[in-house]
Amino acid sequence: MYFQFRDFFYQQINGLSMRAPLSGLLANIYIEVIENGVLNSCFLKHVYRGSYMDDVALIWNSGESNILVL
Repeated sequence: MYFQFRDFFYQQINGLSMRAPLSGLLANIYIEVIENGVLNSCFLKHVYRGSYMDDVALIWNSGESNILVL
């Protein structure tokens, strides 16, 4: 994939193209896998995890002092 910035053309070598139909879906799956790995390895177990687009909300039963440890 090629793109233009100012008067120069560049070839994208790594990553997903912003215009490709599956780019958004594949990016979301990739981030989901990373988030699940981090949350499952964390000693604080969450009660609820919700996400929408690029926002994430977590609810858990631990106090504020445990949050600062992270």
